[in-house]
Amino acid sequence: MSQPRKVIDVSAVLGVKVLCDDVPPDELLDAPFFAEAHFLPGAKSARHIHPRQDESYRVLSGKLDLLLDGQWHTLGPGESLDIPKGKVHAFRNSTNEITKTVNTHDPGLRFQEYLEVMQKLIQEGKVKSMTGPRSGIYLSLHSLEFRDVVVTVRPPDRFIKLMARIGRSLGYKL
Repeated sequence: MSQPRKVIDVSAVLGVKVLCDDVPPDELLDAPFFAEAHFLPGAKSARHIHPRQDESYRVLSGKLDLLLDGQWHTLGPGESLDIPKGKVHAFRNSTNEITKTVNTHDPGLRFQEYLEVMQKLIQEGKVKSMTGPRSGIYLSLHSLEFRDVVVTVRPPDRFIKLMARIGRSLGYKL
């Protein structure tokens, strides 16, 4: 019998809904994290790296733009792209349709937890988008908490650290 599917909705920040197996986090540390990711129109990420994970995208439907090696690649159904750990990359859906992909992080480490904590911040109203001072502070705190799985390159790390320091001084907590 397969595991129940869980939906992690981070669309307010990244424009993505993630469908994944409901696996206990400790079982994902060494195993790959597999998900079906639904990229809404306008979905986009900051430029970032995964310091200890390889990532891959395989498009099921729609089109997805992926930045790798400073160049944007547009993938359509059946196409895939592998992103080695430590490589700067980003994604965007510049179409008016939802793009569905299979997205893998190998090993999974804390990537599912990264998404779940972001979803919690959104649900609590602490983060409403990728912009604005309050959202920026919480996203910076989140970014520093999960540096083992995602490190933002743009905005620069020094800006993330400054925003988190300001947030902590004002009493912000994840």
